[in-house]
Amino acid sequence: LHLKNTRKKLVLFYLNLMLENNLPSWRQDLKSSRRKEGESAYNRLVQIATVNDKNEPKLRTVVFRG
Repeated sequence: LHLKNTRKKLVLFYLNLMLENNLPSWRQDLKSSRRKEGESAYNRLVQIATVNDKNEPKLRTVVFRG
């Protein structure tokens, strides 16, 4: 069981490494900015504003999880 978990972690590590190296430039910039900002919960909140068919504004707060 331990060996299977170790293999799984190793495979996930290499997949993540491959994906990081092939990210579009905007994703690399986003990832870099998130690292600089730290792990504060406030840095993961995104607000999206829209207008409905009656021209009434709607504001939603979304948690960005990556």
